[in-house]
Amino acid sequence: MDRVERVPAGRLNLLFDVEVGGERHYLQRCESANRIRTLREEWDDTLVGVLQVHILVDHPTEPGIWHVGEGGCRLRAKTDVEATGLEAEPGYEFLCVIEEVAVRESARRFIGQNKYRKAVPKLDEYRVALTAQEPWALAIRDGLHRHGLEINRFPRYGNGAAGHVAAVAGCEYAVLQAYRAYADWWLASGHLAGVLEITRRGFAPVTGTEREEAAYAHDGDLIRAVSRIILRNAEKMAGVRNQQRLSDKLGMHSASWWKSTSQELSTSRGATPGSGGRPGYLAGLIVWEFNKRLSEERRLTSPSRVVIE
Repeated sequence: MDRVERVPAGRLNLLFDVEVGGERHYLQRCESANRIRTLREEWDDTLVGVLQVHILVDHPTEPGIWHVGEGGCRLRAKTDVEATGLEAEPGYEFLCVIEEVAVRESARRFIGQNKYRKAVPKLDEYRVALTAQEPWALAIRDGLHRHGLEINRFPRYGNGAAGHVAAVAGCEYAVLQAYRAYADWWLASGHLAGVLEITRRGFAPVTGTEREEAAYAHDGDLIRAVSRIILRNAEKMAGVRNQQRLSDKLGMHSASWWKSTSQELSTSRGATPGSGGRPGYLAGLIVWEFNKRLSEERRLTSPSRVVIE
């Protein structure tokens, strides 16, 4: 029979596999240290929820061991010193549903719990986060509002009408990185607004109509790349002169040129499409264009390891 108890973290275990008769049987996946570290850094007691604890009655070496079948990342966030880099909290109490199960049944339940889970689209996450008054979502909203923009799945520059930004992930990246730099959500919001000021000037509509690539001003990779450049060169990019130069340099080429050239750079250096490195190569390319014919003291520093000579 199931029972519900509050259990200290130090009483619980997280088993990724067991060995039976010389053969290894896996119970669940092991999430990356980065994810565990982020979970610990952003910990919120009100969002912990309930852990599913399986007393493994037929564990080959420790029958009766208490294994977390659902909620292992939360347990690791409080106990995995190597992943979090922070002191463990073995006395932290989790609300748990506890039941006796076999090893095979524990593995089967893990599959069942995750098989039909669907990743929440960023647009939906953002909308719900606004309702919950999450600071990162409010920072995005406020940053967009400074340009008369709003989140919408169909990007639009907004030439005489409300503009749309679909790149929620790019905007989230910009405000989170700025918050880490400034520890202030209002400044993070202003950072996003500043990024969009530069990208929107670079790809502004011409002669009263939206040119085809105008919506590229709101592209997620571009927002990430410009955000990284500004944060890496905060002092130099505080000046209007360099902000305008950056916009001018973006506008010198079409959206398709920036996309194709940065992609060619990434593939030529061994990166695979979709590897997550596109903003880094794009940032390196933008810095390279910016620095042309500039003296050493005026040049920007690439925010990534991608340096183009």
